[in-house]
Amino acid sequence: MHRWSKQEFDESIGYTDDELSDYRSAREHLLRSLELNPFNPTVHWLLANAYGEIDDDTSMLMDFYNSSLELDPDDDDVLVARMGMHMKAGRLNEAEQDLIHLERLGSYHAEPMAKHLQAAKDNGEPDDARESPS
Repeated sequence: MHRWSKQEFDESIGYTDDELSDYRSAREHLLRSLELNPFNPTVHWLLANAYGEIDDDTSMLMDFYNSSLELDPDDDDVLVARMGMHMKAGRLNEAEQDLIHLERLGSYHAEPMAKHLQAAKDNGEPDDARESPS
């Protein structure tokens, strides 16, 4: 299996200036949507991804993952995303709590995430970890 270098990975997810402008505009619409209805967990999740991808702002990303899960604690996709960020930041105890929740839900994500967590415990952070998540 081919592992991308950090440079290959960064180049593969790069955005043009026009795409970034569109993404920022979409984020502004999501923020307005949140003002109108702060109880939609999907909006929180989309904002998390937007802050992470546009600005590499892992603090805002985690804030919005957390608020999404406060509204829908059983969303296994968001649990997986947050668990991955915990592992990348070396917060393995928090990652394990998300894994326990995934297992309680019977999520099909639980088994592969358990393997990632074990690898992180055995070897440090996973191969695809970001350099400096918050």
